[in-house]
Amino acid sequence: MKAAVLTIGNEVSSGQIVNSNAAWVSQELEHLKIEVMSHLTVQDDHRQILDAINFLTPHVEILMITGGLGPTRDDLTRHSVCAWLEDELTFDEESWQRIVARLTEFGVPVVESNRQQCYFPKSSRIISNAAGTANAFYAFKNGVHVWCLPGPPREIKTIWRDHIGDQLAQDIAQGVQGLSLFRWHCLGQSESALGEIVEEAIAGSTLTSGYRPHIPYVEVKIWSPDQDLGINKIYLERLEAAIRPWLISKDDNDIASKLVTEILPEYPAVKVFDLGSFGVLAERMGRATQEGQGPHFSILSQCQEDREFANETVLKTLELADPEVLTLSLGALNSNGAWTVGVAFDGFMKTTVLESPFKPGKRLDRFRKLQVEKTIFTWTQLLQDIKG
Repeated sequence: MKAAVLTIGNEVSSGQIVNSNAAWVSQELEHLKIEVMSHLTVQDDHRQILDAINFLTPHVEILMITGGLGPTRDDLTRHSVCAWLEDELTFDEESWQRIVARLTEFGVPVVESNRQQCYFPKSSRIISNAAGTANAFYAFKNGVHVWCLPGPPREIKTIWRDHIGDQLAQDIAQGVQGLSLFRWHCLGQSESALGEIVEEAIAGSTLTSGYRPHIPYVEVKIWSPDQDLGINKIYLERLEAAIRPWLISKDDNDIASKLVTEILPEYPAVKVFDLGSFGVLAERMGRATQEGQGPHFSILSQCQEDREFANETVLKTLELADPEVLTLSLGALNSNGAWTVGVAFDGFMKTTVLESPFKPGKRLDRFRKLQVEKTIFTWTQLLQDIKG
């Protein structure tokens, strides 16, 4: 099954804001084994919207439209979709009463222009929006399923969670031949080098490859037709074995989230010494901490430019650590582009020296991201040694 995402809005087409909605919707569709063929952004213009719908619909079975459902004169999506459907707009009293109640609850004056958000194509199905005033709607024509969603990202995610995701999975995606996606996040090898390794591993299969560099990682993406999963299994195993030296995580798994929310909570207290990342480690671990979850841990940054004593400093922080406190330590880069990491707890202490596959060069900001990711991955391995 194939899909397209159409985004409506001058603020998007002009570059004033980044089109994050198209990226998020596409990822959700991909999880449902629906192949996204294209993204298209047009202005708040009736003719442009209608032309875009006519351009996209012959090539897909699903069209996701975001934006243009607001109360102002430039919100024209419902009018354009109605014209494509060759239908008429009808007023929905229930949507109006919901808008009045919501605005009154928040102390916002109800104005006549809000009525515009209550008109929907007669043949469409209205989808309630628990996060805003603009209800979404669903329509169908000539084999194409069309969802029209409001523009605010929070509202799109709420509507998707409450209605669309399950419906797509159960009513549309079920029984339709699709693609299965496999993803590996690799560290320490270039995109081009990984590409050669991957293509050699999957040669002769029906697998399709793709790559996405996101510093410091390279994501390897492989699609398999569902009917070929059995015969492609050996190629997928061969691929994973070939990239294992650089493999950090798979699919949506995040190594920092695993450390912070799964491993560290097993310890009564945690202290982290950052002697070399210049704040990158604290930002990364903080970002991985889910609000209200995870352990309480402290990060002490003592970054110094004197790198030749980095290994000695790491050893001291671990040797002097309270045995009842899990202590993690990250050292500074030495002149050879290597650094020491270690863990200590309950009389157990282990360190290792990590080396960069690349020269730091002038882009130390990028290099420190690599340093932090490799350190976190190594800590998880060392902590497994403690448990084992």
